[in-house]
Amino acid sequence: MRLDQEIATEERSRIDRLLDQLELEHAPSHPPGDPSSRTHAAPADRAAAPNRFDSIADAFEAARESFGDLLVFTDRAEESAGRSPFVRPDEVFEVFETMHGIARDLQAGVLDGTPLDEVFALRGHRKKPCAKSTMKRHHRFYHMEFEGRTVDLSEHITLGSRNQNTCLSIHWWHDEENGRFVIGHCGKHLPNTMS
Repeated sequence: MRLDQEIATEERSRIDRLLDQLELEHAPSHPPGDPSSRTHAAPADRAAAPNRFDSIADAFEAARESFGDLLVFTDRAEESAGRSPFVRPDEVFEVFETMHGIARDLQAGVLDGTPLDEVFALRGHRKKPCAKSTMKRHHRFYHMEFEGRTVDLSEHITLGSRNQNTCLSIHWWHDEENGRFVIGHCGKHLPNTMS
């Protein structure tokens, strides 16, 4: 690759991130009523406990330090976490903690081919892929370059609902070959075919 190609690629990535940021900032604050994307509500006893983290950025950084052996936290995910006003950062850390445990169990071979949807559900989180129409229509939100290849960020967990203060989505790609989850987004609900 020539130097001018590398610079053009870096500049294109920078412009794409800026466009993504602008579109996310101006997207509707109420994600469409897709009840299947919501996870369980926070237990009442959790509400009484003091928060461990002050912001999503704090929870994200703590997760990167704790779980970086099996979770890859991309710059794109860090940027979205830094912009997120989601008010329950402890729940975000808990999702990453769950993902780390699943990745560890996958590497150890203790899940015996159990589908990941079931594994996540048994651990208290509903994950699901995005609709193919959403992936196509909003391609740049649901795809990213990672280690020289384009990967899709269809798999996700959505916490809460309604607006960006009470709704957050974590999107990732499962790198089965290397036994890890690559986190591509951790913030405002991404657009879909109904937004």
